[in-house]
Amino acid sequence: MGCTGQDTEGAWRGPFPIDDAADCRIRLRNDETFDLACHSGRNWMGTGKYTRDGELLTFNFKGLAADGRLLIPRPKPIPLRLKAGGNSMQMFDPRTDRRFGVWKRVLIH
Repeated sequence: MGCTGQDTEGAWRGPFPIDDAADCRIRLRNDETFDLACHSGRNWMGTGKYTRDGELLTFNFKGLAADGRLLIPRPKPIPLRLKAGGNSMQMFDPRTDRRFGVWKRVLIH
């Protein structure tokens, strides 16, 4: 079952498919912008735009930093396939269909 009706806006916590990004907070806004902050490994921080087409969520970074250093050039767009269920989303690599983790909805202050 897909997630075409699932509301993905808001704050989520879980892994992100970049090196050493196991514990991240991902905030998806209704204007299709996002920010990312990871508190494990390389302490990633980033912002950009995302697009959603059914189950496919694609992240285009405007800027991405690891341990306080800006990555140049920016990474290529990062696509994810999601299967949603309430306050959690299972995340898959759309090329291999390999599941890499679950995002759980969190409250932001």
